[in-house]
Amino acid sequence: MVSGYQDGTFKPSQPVTGAELMAVRRRAAEFGFLAWGMQPNLVAKEPSTTFSDIHNYWAASIINQMSSYCSVAATLNEMGSVCSE
Repeated sequence: MVSGYQDGTFKPSQPVTGAELMAVRRRAAEFGFLAWGMQPNLVAKEPSTTFSDIHNYWAASIINQMSSYCSVAATLNEMGSVCSE
């Protein structure tokens, strides 16, 4: 679920950004579906949250997808949330 950076480096002592965390959480959810023998499709359960600071950001699609999947990227859930079916 964690593969490092595109340049091949892995920086275990570098702080994880919120965007990187969203990428890992998406991969974890997809892995869970695969482990249950299901297709790894994260279906939106609610409208995605609009974030004003992610336009043209590398993780914009991931953040939008995860906010519509389980509000995990929403401001109200920054203290932690559980994504469930």
